[in-house]
Formats: sequence, structure tokens, C-alpha cells
Amino acid sequence: MLYICITVANIRNLIKTILTYLTLFSTCISISQLSGVVYDADNKQPIPYATIELVDLATGITADENGTFKFDISIPWHSKVKITAVGYSAHILEIEDNTDRDNLVVSLFSKHYHLHEAVISAGTGILQDYTITNVISAPMSELSIIKPANVGEAITNLSGVYNNSMGNGIYKPVIRGLSGIRVLSFLNGVRLENQQWGGDHGLGVSSVGIGQVEVIKGPASLLYGADALGGVLHLTDETFAKNNSVEAKIESKVSSNTRGVDNAGQVKINTGGIRFNAFINHQDHADYQMGNDLFVKNSRYKGIGGKFLLGYNKKNWVTKLGYNISQSRISLPGHTHDSIVNLSSFTSTNQGRRKSSPAQVINNHLITFDNQFFFHHADLKITLGHQANQLQEFEKLTIPEIDMRLNTTNYYARYHYGFKDVDLIVGAQGVIQRNINPPGIPEELIPNYNNIDNGVFGILNGKKGKLNYQLGARIDNRSITVYDEPIDTMNREFHYLAGNYSAGLSYKLEQFAVRLNISTGTRMPHVSELLSNGVHHATNRYEIGVLNLKPEQGTQIDISFEFNKEHIDFIINPFVNQINNYIFLKPLDSTIDNNPAYTYTQTDRANLIGGDFSFHWHPHFLHDFHLESNVSFLYAEAENNEPITFTPQPRLTNVLTYSFDHDEDASFKVSNISLQYQLFNEQNRVVDYEIATKGYQLLHIGTNAKWELSKDCVIDIGFGVRNLLNAQFIDHLSNLKQYNIQGQGRNIYVSLGFNFNSKLKTNKNKEQ
Repeated sequence: MLYICITVANIRNLIKTILTYLTLFSTCISISQLSGVVYDADNKQPIPYATIELVDLATGITADENGTFKFDISIPWHSKVKITAVGYSAHILEIEDNTDRDNLVVSLFSKHYHLHEAVISAGTGILQDYTITNVISAPMSELSIIKPANVGEAITNLSGVYNNSMGNGIYKPVIRGLSGIRVLSFLNGVRLENQQWGGDHGLGVSSVGIGQVEVIKGPASLLYGADALGGVLHLTDETFAKNNSVEAKIESKVSSNTRGVDNAGQVKINTGGIRFNAFINHQDHADYQMGNDLFVKNSRYKGIGGKFLLGYNKKNWVTKLGYNISQSRISLPGHTHDSIVNLSSFTSTNQGRRKSSPAQVINNHLITFDNQFFFHHADLKITLGHQANQLQEFEKLTIPEIDMRLNTTNYYARYHYGFKDVDLIVGAQGVIQRNINPPGIPEELIPNYNNIDNGVFGILNGKKGKLNYQLGARIDNRSITVYDEPIDTMNREFHYLAGNYSAGLSYKLEQFAVRLNISTGTRMPHVSELLSNGVHHATNRYEIGVLNLKPEQGTQIDISFEFNKEHIDFIINPFVNQINNYIFLKPLDSTIDNNPAYTYTQTDRANLIGGDFSFHWHPHFLHDFHLESNVSFLYAEAENNEPITFTPQPRLTNVLTYSFDHDEDASFKVSNISLQYQLFNEQNRVVDYEIATKGYQLLHIGTNAKWELSKDCVIDIGFGVRNLLNAQFIDHLSNLKQYNIQGQGRNIYVSLGFNFNSKLKTNKNKEQ
């Protein structure tokens, strides 16, 4: 059931917003067509079959064999165009007032000489080369060359990003040592809310249909609001089909370790005016096997989901309406009622798949409504979203011990005006949230509450010669009202007000760039930290909240040095993040209801000092060979030099990739083969009640191929092995490490994907 709480005031405001859209829409001015040719920058020859993508419309076309292309659809003023071709670096340009739209000439450089890709930031719409904040971005296809188990495993390929997990079914991002409610996750511009405060509550997003992943490292409160203290994970869906075409895909992956299957299907239809995407997915995995051949009891999971996206544009108005639905049952490992607890309490020689308990049952619905209006020197973006999340925890198979129903309504408005050398961004953002525990539920881990957030911000981006600068400020207000008073709690309302700022400089030459940024962020105390008073069965502890917690306030200084040359790129990125009033769980020397008791507390100051190093080498003598390497490390301590719990291990990741060059007429082509080596150092800096972790090494290998049955039907084939050497390891960020439960052993996977593409019949030839 979809639980939606919309007040009369919400509806009235929504009607006003729609009327405002219509008013703005009536003032828009259209642009008719766009045509041109794509050339090789070195030999000046046309590049056949290049892809020309309209970024703001999330669609595009393919150039013909002579490199020429033509759009006959309405294209907004100042929209961005991305041109890509196999073997070439992407190029992004903006349709200016003086752009020759009938004879556009685009030159692409060979990727052999230019490794650095042009990327548009999802938050600002500005090229990342000209942003001051530390942003990294990658397509999901690139992060999935060696097929990951989930989104959490995929994003660990990015420097400084880790994965906090509880088996394969529960995962969440860790950015520079911070996770949970200190890291915000967004899907298509809408903030995801699914009880992230719980260490056992995962991200709840499938990788199906995800096209791009963007990570902001460190405080990102200016654009994304309070709580973005550790950073932001921004996921963007795949683009629509190319203009006047239909694309379909059926894909399945089987995994040996969990005897698991991941199925997915998609259909994309683009009629030129209306665009539609539909995705469905299904997962079913048994208990996973460790490197010592034992199985982890109750680590099985299954789920189904779907997402739908409708796009439309007319003149200078672009709109997208999306709906996501998912349902999953995730069993919770690391749970036992044995009087004498040892490793055998959590492992078995037999692999189970049947429904078991304890388990989480999660139902999630997300509606997004995104609108963008383009003007001669400005654009306006308005995004509305509503998410209904129901999370149940079953101690037994039939009756849930916990049943939390969280409804969240989001709004986001951003106005961007471009002066000659300065861009001004102003906006407002807010959240209306309500959590409900239905009557008769045995456990109310957190009470019923309403939460209202509102914030306004302004950012100034400027450029003077090779120097770029940014200044920004934001004010946020939060009001929490608890409307069923828990035991021993007298205070029913909480109010917080916070201000944040960001300032930075970047200096960019042809081959060298340096960025310096200082930014602040605020995280207000969550209801779980203020008012928890019960057993959290998934973590086997009794949690006690504290009423007088203060907001956390972080200040980060971030500097990066980048060098880009013909065959080599590298980035050095040290940072310091100081967090005042740092909140954490502390064990008490007692038990309640036969569970160890923990209470929330805070320290005056916590310091996180670390850095990332990234390296990409593409040797001249091996044109199709790539070596990518990154190193991440973090030193975290609270007052009195006491370590902070769950500080990630220092990590080295090396990836060797060889991309094969084939005859265009070949029907079967091996696309690439990749070998990934990961070294995790030991982590001995732990608090008294935390377990130290030994270092370990992992080796993964994967290859991908294509089999062209016809021009319109292609089969994708993937094969690989994760943890090739069947290493026995325990990750320091695993919520199962306290029970000495290892991570997943060797896993062999095979994937097959059937791609079907077809042009729509039209009365008018809209492309050349």
C-alpha cells in the first residue's frame, strides 16, 4: 500500500506552482533545428556514426557515415550538447545566441591523447572542469566492467568512496569515513529517504537503469541541504532512446557464490516529442559462501522493482515525470538466540534460500516531477518529489516487531543566470517528512514525528582569465514535532537553525590545474539519536537517545592538484575535515532486555585528515591498454586522540584494462578484458569496544563481448570472477565483523543481454 500524506496546504502550493509553470511557459521562445558535422581534430576527416546527445533532453541521434547530423525538434536556448564517438574524448558545447545552428562544426580529439573526459555536474549543470568543489563522476557502465553485486560495490571503484555492508543485501555509501545520515543520496535530483539512520538500513536502489554516478566529497550543504556533512551520492537514470527510435533490452546474470540470479528488462521509446523509459528488475540470492567454504546463515535476499520515466519538451520547457517502485525481503545475518555464542552460531555447511527471520521487508515508492525552463541568459529548474517508505523488521515469520512508515515530500528550485564572466545560482529547498508507527506494533524504536526543513541558498561562480572562483552561502531551518510522547520524554518539539558557506579558487592551465576550497556543513540531530528507546533487533542492541544533542558542524579544507598530458593523468587530493559536536553511539556497562545497552553521546570535536591519489596511464606503444590506480587513506580521531569507530582501511586499487580493436564487419567482438587488484591495509586504530581488522587482498577479473546477430539485434556477453583467489577476509566497515563473519568468497558470474533497436516510421524524415 502507498502511504501518502499530503495536506491541503501542500495541494494549494502545488497548484500555485503549476500555474507559475504555465505562466513561464507562455513566455518561452523556441529554436527549431540543429545540424552540422563531426570531424577528427587531427586528420580533419569526418567521424562516422558519432552520437550527438541533447543533455537537457536526455536524448540524441547518431550521425551518418559522413559525420553529418540534423535535429528537427524543438531545442531550448542555452541547452548543452554532448558529442561522443568510439575512440574519442567527449566534447560538450552550449548552444549560444550566436551559434550557427545550421552549420555546426565539431572536432573531437582522439582519446589516446586526451584521457580527461568532459562531464556536466548534476547539481549545478556546469562543466566539472570549472567547478570548485571536489566532484567525481563516472558512467555506471564504466564502474560495472567487472560486474558488481550491487550499487554499493560499484561505487567503491571511485577514489575515497567505500561501502558499509551487512552481507550483499544491505549496503550504503561511505565517503571519506562518513556514512548513514551524514551522506545524502539523490536519484534524479530527489533526495532518497529510507531510514538511513540505521546501520542495517541499506540504500535500497537497484543499479538497473542507472546511467551516471556522481559523488561530492565533503560538506555539500549549499546545493543539497542540511545533513550533507560527509558528501553526496547522486544517481541519474539512463538517457532516453535516440530520436524517433525504440530500444529494448533483456538481461540476466547468474552468480555461483549465492546461486543467485539478477534479471532486468527495459524498453525505451522516443517519438521525437514524447520520450518514455521503463525498467523492471528481479533478484533472488541464497546465503553467501565465505572463503572457507562455510555459508553465512540468513544472508539471503530477494526483491522486485520497476521504474518509469516520461519526458516531454516544447519550446524552452523540458519536463520529466518518474515513478519508482521496489519491494524486497532481506534476511539479517549475525543474529542468534544461542546461549553460548561463537562463529558456528552464524554459519552453516548448508546453503539456505527459503524465507527466514529475522528479516527486513521494505516497500518503497518514489514519484519525481522535474521541470526546466530555458531563457536567453538563464534557466530555472524546479523539482518535486514524494517518497513513501515502509520498513518492517520480523523477529518471527508472521508478525513484525518494527513497522515504520516514512513519507517524505521534497521540493527544489534553482535559478541560474549567466552574466558575461559570472554565473549566479539562487534557490530554495525543503522537506516535509512524517514517520508513523501503526497502533499495536510491539516495538517503537523511534516515535511518530513530523519533520519540516526549509533552506535558501546563493552561489556565485566567476571566471577571470585562467582563474575560477566560487562564493556561496545558505541558511537552513528544521522543526521536529513528536506527537506521541515516549516514556521518560518531556520535550516534544525541537528547532534548529544553521548557516553554511563555501569559498574556493581554481587555476587551470592546459595541462595543470589546482583547486582550493573551504566549505562548511551542518547535520542536525536525528529523531533516532534524540528519542530512541528500544531494542534494534537487526543490530542486537538496546539504543537510548539523548534529548540535548547539539547539531554537528563540519568545516573542510580541500585542495587538489591535477596534471593531464598526452598519455597520463594524475590527481593528488589532500583534505582536512573538522566536525564539532560529533555524535556517536557509546556502549554502556549494562544490558536491557538481554541486549547490550548503547546510548548516543557527542564529543566536542572530531578530526578527519586524509587524501586520495588517482593515476591513469595510457601508453603510446599500447593504444588499447589502460592502467588506472587510486589510493585512499583517512586518519580520524576524536578528543584526547581517541580513534573514531568504523574508520575505513587505507586502500589501493589498480585496474588494468585492454580494449580490443576489431574489424567493423566482424559479428563477434570481445570488447575488453579487465583485471582489478585491491589492497586493504590493516586497521588497528580502534576504540576499546571495536574490533581491529587485518589487511587483505582481492583480485577480480572480467571480460565483455558483443555478438551482432543483425544491425538491430546485439547480444552482450559478460563473464568474470570476483575474489578470484578465494581470499578469506573481513572488511573493517562490515556490520558483521564483530561476529568474525567473513566477506564473500570466490564468485563466478555470467551475464547475457539481448539488445533490440528499431527506427520508428515517420511521415517526415527528421534525421539525416
